[in-house]
Amino acid sequence: MRDKGPDRVSPHMCPMMIPNMAAGQIAVGIGGMGPTSAPVTACAASATAIGDGFELIRSKRADAVIVGGAEAAITPICIAGFTAMKALSTRNEEPTLASRPFDADRDGSSVPKAQPR
Repeated sequence: MRDKGPDRVSPHMCPMMIPNMAAGQIAVGIGGMGPTSAPVTACAASATAIGDGFELIRSKRADAVIVGGAEAAITPICIAGFTAMKALSTRNEEPTLASRPFDADRDGSSVPKAQPR
């Protein structure tokens, strides 16, 4: 768009990038009927989907549901943003020790560590 103008933007751009594309493709692929949604609640999206599915069944608006989640925030701008907010571990030499969200010595959490009293 920057180089050649808005007339050169593909008409397929929006359908290719909307958040519910994966859910829609799965529904089409299996012949799913009923509501299709894609909660956008960051790291809680899968849990939100499970809760939404539970509510559909509990309220008898659906007999069965398929729920799940996916994340694809692995782009340079997303990595830069997560790095800036200190949400990524710096344990690059020890990747098996990097993801420890409940460890007192964790790193890569945007939530401040509790300070000793």
